[in-house]
Amino acid sequence: MKFLTAHFLNSLKAEAASDCLLLEIKYRSTGHVWRVTDYDIEIINSGVAYSPFAFTVEDFSLDSGTEIDRISLSLDNTNQEQTGIYLNNDERNSTLRLVFAALDEKTAVIDTLCLFSGYLENFEIEGSQITLTCVSPLFKTMKRTLNHFSASCINKFRDGVCAYSGTDNFCNHTYTGCAAKGNTANFRGGITASKVSGTMAAGEIK
Repeated sequence: MKFLTAHFLNSLKAEAASDCLLLEIKYRSTGHVWRVTDYDIEIINSGVAYSPFAFTVEDFSLDSGTEIDRISLSLDNTNQEQTGIYLNNDERNSTLRLVFAALDEKTAVIDTLCLFSGYLENFEIEGSQITLTCVSPLFKTMKRTLNHFSASCINKFRDGVCAYSGTDNFCNHTYTGCAAKGNTANFRGGITASKVSGTMAAGEIK
């Protein structure tokens, strides 16, 4: 997707009464497609409904060819519903599509433009927000495949990184097991309780 200048977007908006973003995520673990819009009412595009949901584009980066190769989205997680999705499954490598939609005075879609289409690389849970970091397919092909991610902790039980000093003598290297030991701050798998670890798991894109 080519970088969209402010002039281009302003030209498209000039023909519309309002505009919004449409976000579509197809989860890797279940195949379920989640469709939401940052608009305050449901938006129908090509017969498909996008439900109102609070999210914002936090940041994006461009490669030397002015392609958007990485984008960060912040999702509202006030009710903690998103927490279960990302902590119960390893959703990295899920596909994501972000579309700009121009609306008429009746909130019908006049036209759309895809801003970004790519893969979920990583996520961070912090407070009432979840931040998704996504990469383009081109970026993905230049790195080691995302298909080898594991939600299992790569630490050796009780080693210097694990640092567990409790009474348990066995670890199954899962997040649930680590939580039972009260040691999730040192969990080095695909997911953590409050945020993705700053220490990358083996094979993870840095």
